[in-house]
Amino acid sequence: MKDPNLNEVLTHIPQNATYRSPEIQNQIIQAMVQAVRSSIVKDINESDVKWFTLMEDGTRDKNNRENIALAIRYVKDGVVNESLLMVKTTENLDAATFTELTLNTLTENNIDPSCMLSQCYDGVSVSGKVSGVATRIENKLGRKIPYVHCYNHRLHLIVIRTISEMTFIRLFFDQCIMLHEFFHHGKIAALYDGKRIGRLLEQRWSGHLAVTKVVYDNYSSILQTLKEIKNGRFNGDDVAKSIGLKIPSREEASVVKAYLSRNEDIMENTLQVLYRQREAFKDTYELLRLWRP
Repeated sequence: MKDPNLNEVLTHIPQNATYRSPEIQNQIIQAMVQAVRSSIVKDINESDVKWFTLMEDGTRDKNNRENIALAIRYVKDGVVNESLLMVKTTENLDAATFTELTLNTLTENNIDPSCMLSQCYDGVSVSGKVSGVATRIENKLGRKIPYVHCYNHRLHLIVIRTISEMTFIRLFFDQCIMLHEFFHHGKIAALYDGKRIGRLLEQRWSGHLAVTKVVYDNYSSILQTLKEIKNGRFNGDDVAKSIGLKIPSREEASVVKAYLSRNEDIMENTLQVLYRQREAFKDTYELLRLWRP
């Protein structure tokens, strides 16, 4: 034990005390979280200037709850820092709830919302001019607070628009979503011996190529599982779903895999351009042209 104080405590506690129960482990984790968060808040409040940028991103879990990550961008000792402050979960997905959650989180952690210099989000509903979170925060604080659209989400919008114009690829991923929902059930998952078909998130396109590869590489296992369900001891609902499930052909998966593999390098290069502090319009324009269908 490297810590002498902790080592001293360890030698005097009852030998049957392991402190490994779920409750104690959670308490230890929570204490560590609080220690890290307190350090972050201290740095923010002692930053070179009082102003900071609020950064938020959210994703829904399988229970349709929104998990919102709140981060703060600030300058300390001449260095720009981006620190995750907290992750909050809410079942209400409206802008009013997001606004209250955001401002309350800042206040609860002794961060003055009035020192917000700008705000960065990734969702249209969040940034809406009439009733989005960005506008509501401006109204709450009584002044204009510039909104910056997340660079990652800019690229995401480009990909979404491209895919929406290609019916073939859009339908392919709709079928992949149905495959995931069907194959993740316990009894069916136990029967399937192929690689797990991942969950597709509309707001996170980085996983679509991986899922396409899984469908392509495990196509025979998918077909065999569906065949065994039809002929095995499964309830009528599972059998009906297996019969009615329209799965993409291996040829379709091959075409989509080739298309996404080609665009993977384009996406990486585009991100590098978008992340530059001073974007070259010509470079950005040329890269965005490559995303045209």
